[in-house]
Amino acid sequence: MINKNEVRELIVDSPIEFVLVGTYLNERVILARSRKYNIDLLSDISIHNRKTNNVSKFFFVNSTPRVNHINSRLVRKSGMDRQDTLKFSWRGICNSEDFSKIQEILDMSTPLIYLDTYKGRLDNNLKWILADLVYIANEANKHSQSVSKKRKLINISFALVYIIFAIFFLIYTSIKL
Repeated sequence: MINKNEVRELIVDSPIEFVLVGTYLNERVILARSRKYNIDLLSDISIHNRKTNNVSKFFFVNSTPRVNHINSRLVRKSGMDRQDTLKFSWRGICNSEDFSKIQEILDMSTPLIYLDTYKGRLDNNLKWILADLVYIANEANKHSQSVSKKRKLINISFALVYIIFAIFFLIYTSIKL
């Protein structure tokens, strides 16, 4: 077992901004993070409901990355009587299917991560687990941005067709009068 002062976070290069938080010796600590991350990823607050009217929803699909949080299921930590969770937070766009995949990987990996933390071998398995989490989050972000761009293009095309139809209708009705 390692001393409290010797616990070091695993810092990795990543295409997404993320942080993995867990408990070590009764304190919440960063177990792993991307090389460049903003402190807001550590917050438990995330804004899910931004009020927009239906017109803006139709024409401008929201494609701004936001902070996503996933808490693992409760797991009994090695050598302790209590249970704990991990929290994986990242900035990006994610649909519910990819969110569920990330949740599943985190839930399956939590006991192994805590076992490695307890034994002082944090980077043994964590790099492999993080690779899966980061890959799915990054692919979800890319896919969502691509879909969002296509939706915006389709919406703008429909708006132009509607405007052209309205102009022809106005010309037709003015000629008929």
